[in-house]
Amino acid sequence: MPVCFGQDDFTTLVEKDKSCGSKRGLIKASQRIKDNKSRQAGLNIVSSEQRAATNFVAFHAVLTPSAIHNLGSNENIRFDRVLLNEGHGYHNQHGLFITPKPGFYLFSVTLATYYGRPFYAVLMKNGARLVSLSGNGQYSGSYLDQSSITIVTKLNAGDEVWVVHMTPVDGSILGNYYSSFTGVLLADF
Repeated sequence: MPVCFGQDDFTTLVEKDKSCGSKRGLIKASQRIKDNKSRQAGLNIVSSEQRAATNFVAFHAVLTPSAIHNLGSNENIRFDRVLLNEGHGYHNQHGLFITPKPGFYLFSVTLATYYGRPFYAVLMKNGARLVSLSGNGQYSGSYLDQSSITIVTKLNAGDEVWVVHMTPVDGSILGNYYSSFTGVLLADF
């Protein structure tokens, strides 16, 4: 396969691409330059093909209704809109992440109070509390209260992680993309 790019300079690449006449050649050459520079910097850039082969796992889901109301004690918060679900671990119908492969995972949860209504919620792992978050529900004009947590934990295949609303009974959480649940595999073992 002919290589149609300069040694290590993107400007040279653009100039030499005129003789190649191929936008595809330019993109492939640009990726090679980025890969070489990343290797020199000690970074490991993974292509989508490599990611699929290594079972990359990541998800990001949000609440899209304006709010969810009438949450009971110990009720799962179901983040309905899935924006990313590599590895197919997040199940929005239950608000549940089921670990597809063992490793160290990072999770982030952000919840927004619904106009003056406080909440207390917990990030759960196999029925045990990992971390808690709460919002006091203060509302001042157009300012809303949000609470966020980020945690790293070790998971085995089949482990379950979810966000559960604890109190108050008949609770509410603001949606409209203000509340989200995210997870990513950092390293497998």
